[in-house]
Amino acid sequence: MIKHRILKIMTLMLVLVIGVGLVSCSRIGGAIDPREWGFDSQVTYHALGGKINTKEIRETYYEKGSLLFEPRGTTNMLIRPVKDGYLLAGWYRGPDEPTLDENGQPVIEFKAEDRWDFSVDRVEESMTLYARWIQQGVVEYVDSETEKVMFSKNITADSPVQPLTPAALRLVDKAGYTMEGYYEDKEVTIPYDFTQYEHGELIPSDKELYDKLYEEFPDALAIYEGEEELPPVEEELEEEAGAEEESEEDTGDMDKAPVDPYAYIKRMGYQYATEDEAVIAEIQARKKALIEESIQYYMENTAGKKVWLNYVEGRSRLVNSIEDLQLNGRYGFFGTDNSGQTFTKYSIRADLDFSGKSFEMVPEFTGSIEGNGHTLSNISISIAGKKMDRGQLYMGALFGKLSEAEIKDLSIENLSFNVNLPPSNHLKAASFAVEAKDSTVQNIKVDGVKFVLGRGDNGMADYAVSDFILDPGNSTIEDIEVTNFDAESKHAEIIKTYAD
Repeated sequence: MIKHRILKIMTLMLVLVIGVGLVSCSRIGGAIDPREWGFDSQVTYHALGGKINTKEIRETYYEKGSLLFEPRGTTNMLIRPVKDGYLLAGWYRGPDEPTLDENGQPVIEFKAEDRWDFSVDRVEESMTLYARWIQQGVVEYVDSETEKVMFSKNITADSPVQPLTPAALRLVDKAGYTMEGYYEDKEVTIPYDFTQYEHGELIPSDKELYDKLYEEFPDALAIYEGEEELPPVEEELEEEAGAEEESEEDTGDMDKAPVDPYAYIKRMGYQYATEDEAVIAEIQARKKALIEESIQYYMENTAGKKVWLNYVEGRSRLVNSIEDLQLNGRYGFFGTDNSGQTFTKYSIRADLDFSGKSFEMVPEFTGSIEGNGHTLSNISISIAGKKMDRGQLYMGALFGKLSEAEIKDLSIENLSFNVNLPPSNHLKAASFAVEAKDSTVQNIKVDGVKFVLGRGDNGMADYAVSDFILDPGNSTIEDIEVTNFDAESKHAEIIKTYAD
């Protein structure tokens, strides 16, 4: 059995080599003709501008009634064709003598019923299969002012139409400007709703197709629960395409199992519950129609995708996640990022949870923060000193010093300070800022503040703790609310300006 199978496979591969080489080999008396071996159906694969192993057209030979090899993979002689900027949507039968366009290419009208199903359809005569190409879906991100394409990418399931990644945002950066948002129109009046895009692959998987067919034909399809081991697709195809008639002398003592013509559907977990050939043909036709619907959806869904970018003058940081406040593994309002870009304004666009992250006080903040009513939560700040330190002054807060800063419309929840200073070292701490100069702080709510002052709070040094800003100086402080403030001590000076 194994010997005969190996012989068949070797015979088939030889025939394919002959076909791919366009009958270039020779023997005594003339060129080898595959038809003399029973492979009398010439099948031409026309890539229509694509390439199959560097060639646009490939010819092979098959027995009548055989399944065909689908050009796929990267290693065999009929590899999957490629065409720059396009996706392969399948292979289709066309007319024997098609009309040609101005470039000499065949003009083919692709119809669902002409699609070749390599699992089902069998060759009966010489014919040509044409590759159908669909333009790769692309989304462009365009500067609304200059109409310059700042960035473009292929649309895929893993990378659909969506906001730009941090790496891509650096690519669309404009010196002296900040990319403020995404819009559907050039006039930047309609924010782009990325949730409206639902990606669909060009061709559904076979499993997805038969799941759908099972829903539509519940009386003709059933769940397959067989236990026999199905042969690999390639092995089954080789046996179908390369089988030859064998004499009784060759096969009389060989136990040859027949090829299951429906093994392909069993691999999807289904089997036919009918022997009516007309019903089976209807299911196969519906399969091709479902594929055509998917192709049409892909073309319509990915066509002309354009996202307008609005740039505003000045350098701002749009904060949509805590990662937008990350610098070398630390989190805070540092005024720069890992790429070296600097900015003076933050615009908080979402609630931010810092659980499990290391938040650091900014020694001096001179920019502005637009909170937009969002909340920063679960912030933990550590204040630690060296064992050898004596008489040093340590500070702890969200901001060390505010200098000509502007912060408004922001909420803070669950803010904790853990102090671990050696005795005789001094501390100035506050939930928001240690001091402020020429700054404006408006509409800030702080709920849940806890100071753990540690062993250094023993009266040997000066400890001063404020519920909001320890030294507001000449700054404007308005609409401040502090609740659930916890900082108990026998030695530290606890200043409650806004807390109960």
